[in-house]
Amino acid sequence: MKRIINRCIPSSLVWRWVLLAVVFATATAVLSCTFFDCRGNVGKITVRSFEECVSSGFPVVSGDPQRCVVDSETIFLDVGANIQITRPAAGETVDSPFVVAGEARARENIVKIRLLDSSGAILAEATVTTDSTEHARFGAFEVGVNFNLPSETDATLELFDGDAPDDPDGTTVRIPLNLVVDKSAADEPKNFDPLASAPTEIPDSVTLDVPFTSQAPILDWSPPYNETCEEAALLMAEYFLRGEKLSVEVANRELLDLVAWENQNSYSVDADTDEVADFARSYFEREATVYSGVDATIDNIRRLLAAGFPVIIPAAGQLLGNPNFTGAGPPYHMLTITGFRGDTFITNDPGTRIGKDYEYSAATIDNVLHDWNGDKNTILSGRRAFLVIGK
Repeated sequence: MKRIINRCIPSSLVWRWVLLAVVFATATAVLSCTFFDCRGNVGKITVRSFEECVSSGFPVVSGDPQRCVVDSETIFLDVGANIQITRPAAGETVDSPFVVAGEARARENIVKIRLLDSSGAILAEATVTTDSTEHARFGAFEVGVNFNLPSETDATLELFDGDAPDDPDGTTVRIPLNLVVDKSAADEPKNFDPLASAPTEIPDSVTLDVPFTSQAPILDWSPPYNETCEEAALLMAEYFLRGEKLSVEVANRELLDLVAWENQNSYSVDADTDEVADFARSYFEREATVYSGVDATIDNIRRLLAAGFPVIIPAAGQLLGNPNFTGAGPPYHMLTITGFRGDTFITNDPGTRIGKDYEYSAATIDNVLHDWNGDKNTILSGRRAFLVIGK
């Protein structure tokens, strides 16, 4: 027969456990309902936002929008991302006009926009309605903003959906910008505006017979050829207008002559679209127009191609993703668009010896469209622009 041993717990230990249980229950009640008084108040600090609710450890319920639940009476909505700006980028350099685009979940689907100079003075205002068909749902928006300035300045772009910026019942988003005066617009001949007469009905496809050269026609990628994509892009458009072919010998001579002329006229190694337009006017004696801001759209590139004009574009080259580039590719690049087929653009890309008729998606071209702004490290802040030359 087994022996059963009754091990008794000392009464003093029982009382210690009871006391600890009482203390724990009291502390929990104090923390949950006194210290956090069950209405979002931590002592004297009020939980005022979705972010504070999440950081305090309260549960988040998925949905559109997300909800952070304190208790049955206190629920915070995720309004921190109610306005999302996709264009322009923070710190981007823009001229007038420029496009403001993004998505918003705004009251009455209306987003208000203000452009402020460094002193806080209002330079421009705009209002845009998103394309959302439901209240409190995200919708896309896009609007052009114009400003008039005598000189370059830092500025702040402000978007909000309340009655005023920083309305506690609304959302306000701000990003810094650098505003520049597009001096080329004043210098350009006003009688050369091919976009004004370009067809508005875009065909399914267009292909222009533009002669090709790489920026290194003799396969020598040492200076100056490693920096002549701008000259090669312009040269291809020039010989298209002439109706002439580009042999290796001719292309090589033309590139070296153009580089020598640039050096004599104190141009820098990297050229933006305004400077390439100057090359066209002064060296080749062509008409040239730079389209930028709200005019620098994918559809306008198609319209110009349909009108018979190759389009020279500046690009954040590493975003092109061309496997024929060395390494990641050039931070800044320039190429000539010669046609399109549906959502595919056909290009003569001088950055590779096999760049003739090289295809990029329309989304890629839209993404890489950034002009030179003086620094390869900030090329993504360059304005949207492209160049057309004519007879």
